[in-house]
Amino acid sequence: MKSTRDINAANVDKDIESLIDFSSYDIQTLMQEHDLSKEEVIKYYNLIESYLLDKKVCDRCPGLSMCPKADQYIQATLEKKDGELTRKVGYCTPYREKLKVDSLFLLRDYPEEFSNVVASSLTKTKRVMSLFKSLADTRQNETKPFLYVHGQLGSGRTYLLSAYANTFIQSGRTAAFMDCNTRIDELKSMTISDKAQFERAIKVLCECDLLILDEFGNWYLSEYTIANVLYPLIAYRAKNKKFTVISSDYSLSDVAFTFGDTQSAKVRGKQVISLIKSALNEEVVVQKGVEQKL
Repeated sequence: MKSTRDINAANVDKDIESLIDFSSYDIQTLMQEHDLSKEEVIKYYNLIESYLLDKKVCDRCPGLSMCPKADQYIQATLEKKDGELTRKVGYCTPYREKLKVDSLFLLRDYPEEFSNVVASSLTKTKRVMSLFKSLADTRQNETKPFLYVHGQLGSGRTYLLSAYANTFIQSGRTAAFMDCNTRIDELKSMTISDKAQFERAIKVLCECDLLILDEFGNWYLSEYTIANVLYPLIAYRAKNKKFTVISSDYSLSDVAFTFGDTQSAKVRGKQVISLIKSALNEEVVVQKGVEQKL
């Protein structure tokens, strides 16, 4: 004879079964993926329902910056082990990819809205294709791995180079995108206030697989700054054949005039220019204006 407990449990199972649409795509998929019987779906209904509600939110993901969850970027998964179905939580795939990217981007001084743009998302215009060909050629040049890019304000240099850097790190290599306007002064201050911190920061910039020096030449640098920050960085990367992209409002010949007011600073500046030229594969101009599609 069945006990009252057994009868109540059977009634509960029937009630739960009436709530489940076993013909639905979600339930059918779960049953196949986790080898679940109809009875197991009923048994684990609360867990499955919670998982499916969470999955529905993730399937409609509006992007990481707009994640609607209270526990942002956390996603549930189901796992069947030793006959028991369990629910696990962890970071979603897009967020794990972001963490991977962040670990490869050692420094990222471009606007946040540029963080998702990659080469494949760009319109393949003449100037885009020309710049990216120069970048590819320079990357493959083992003896002269420097590229100098210049163009007028508003020509899109930073945007295009951001796209290249975002694409570059997808191969698992490290990159640093440095705004010279602010970082050079920061590094100079470190040489005075915290030498150990400076050594760590300059080591990262010297050794990363790709260094992009943006806003190069928008300064009047002192001899001290050139001698203790800029020259050692350029010298290391030139000597060790490290892939380096320099981006400026000025041509390479014009940028020499921005190296300070004193004669000693100008001399130091010329030494930096000479180093760049010694490792330079190409100097290219990014034209401002309407792009022509290929």
